[in-house]
Amino acid sequence: MPNLCAGGCLASVVFCCSIKKPCPVRDYALKKLGIDPKQYEEIKERFSKHSADLCWGSLAYCCSPEKRCPVRDKVLQELGWSYSDYLSYKAQILHELIKEFNLDENKLFSEKVVKQAVGVFATEDGSKYNFLGLSAPELGLLFVVYIEPKGLDEKIRRMFYSSGEKVIPVRLDSDTFEKLSILVGKGVFSSFNEAINKILKMYLAVTSEMREKV
Repeated sequence: MPNLCAGGCLASVVFCCSIKKPCPVRDYALKKLGIDPKQYEEIKERFSKHSADLCWGSLAYCCSPEKRCPVRDKVLQELGWSYSDYLSYKAQILHELIKEFNLDENKLFSEKVVKQAVGVFATEDGSKYNFLGLSAPELGLLFVVYIEPKGLDEKIRRMFYSSGEKVIPVRLDSDTFEKLSILVGKGVFSSFNEAINKILKMYLAVTSEMREKV
């Protein structure tokens, strides 16, 4: 089971770090599950396996075995634990969270915060970049794992990281995509990014005006 931030289901919250470290993905998962962050921390502390070498000093805050961590693995070796033992330990923490907060197990193992994302970025000059990544649409987060052509130029870096902007994946039906493609192809909009931004702003302005009149 991958970490929550790597596309794991909500049950992967057992692999999350201490609430002392800010993390919007973990905090959103706790909110979705109705888990109080302080009580989450208290439950993890009940099952604490201390080691000064570990992040936050305990195995309770260590990540999934799917992520390489030599420090965690060294502590497991010292305890004489296999990965199966480690997962059983995390399962005990999860069971306690389920019992304490009466969690819906179907929701725990079917819903995610971070999902796989595949798409195309188009810059204002018409350059296109195919990407694979992970996205958390509700949080406005997008993590690009792989992009082709390789090597981000300065323009696309600015687009990703410019202050005041959020990058979110948008899923369009085929008909809408074709209509937008025609408009971009005719030069009505310089890119899909500009088209979606301007159309959304126009829609929001109209709906806001209608609400004010009601």
